[in-house]
Amino acid sequence: MKMRQGFVSNSSTTSFCIYGFQTDTDAYSEKADQEYKKMQELGLSSYHNYNAGVYYYGMDVTKCADKETMWDFKQRAVNALKEFFGDQIIETYGFQEDAWYDG
Repeated sequence: MKMRQGFVSNSSTTSFCIYGFQTDTDAYSEKADQEYKKMQELGLSSYHNYNAGVYYYGMDVTKCADKETMWDFKQRAVNALKEFFGDQIIETYGFQEDAWYDG
């Protein structure tokens, strides 16, 4: 995977790839907003596509360790999500990727 480290000329573009879930309800957003620091400590990310009304929660694929298997990474992501949100998550886990332009 290629990651851009330098200046991005179009800073209004958002794109990501995480392992987690997406939802069209804001049921998780209040907790994510209030406890954002804890989310970061667990290695989790959240994104909101305002135009589509979709929320994304999960672990960025760049957090996969060099010698970690994909299965181990997925389990770590799910465990972190369950630790943060509890076992009430009803959405299906999978790779979530999106890109949009806000300008």
